Amino acid sequence: MRAGKLVVLLAATAMLTAGCASSGASQLAPATPRSKDTGVAVAHTSGSGGPSAKARMVCSDEVADAVRLTFSLPQRPARTHAWSDQVFSCSYQLPGGSLTVSVKDATNTKAGNAYFAAQYSTMAGATPIRGAQNFGFPAFETSTGNVLFLKDGKTLQVDPSALPDSVFSARLGRRDAAYSVASAVIACWKE
Repeated sequence: MRAGKLVVLLAATAMLTAGCASSGASQLAPATPRSKDTGVAVAHTSGSGGPSAKARMVCSDEVADAVRLTFSLPQRPARTHAWSDQVFSCSYQLPGGSLTVSVKDATNTKAGNAYFAAQYSTMAGATPIRGAQNFGFPAFETSTGNVLFLKDGKTLQVDPSALPDSVFSARLGRRDAAYSVASAVIACWKE
């Protein structure tokens, strides 16, 4: 990503996430199973407890606004969330497919670091994100446009691979769009 795009994305993210701590994530109700004929994904919980507040932020109104602005949508996209095997995911319904934002909500830093390292070693075309673009955290991107960041043992992943090329603008390609959404989550995590 060019430095000019980074500056624009960071400025937009700062405006979007000004109220991260006060809404969205803390108000998000747990996912509940829905009928198969509704077309809405059913969330399954394994183990006890639920996702942390930081993990739930991926489905907050602020991140939904970041998705809306990134993809130039007229309104916040519909979203569904799930919790399984310590991964909280939020699928944003966009024209032609969905954008998935997820967090591996590891119970400790050691487990979180191991998960991140395993993802790096198994995902196709993994390349480190360096400099200011990684926000000071271990981070990488993949050849399919995924971006992953590690903070406090939690792995954030933004996966645009299910989206058609027509969803992306000439200004923001697949990885840049994923990075834009990830930066909104990271900005919320820093508050």
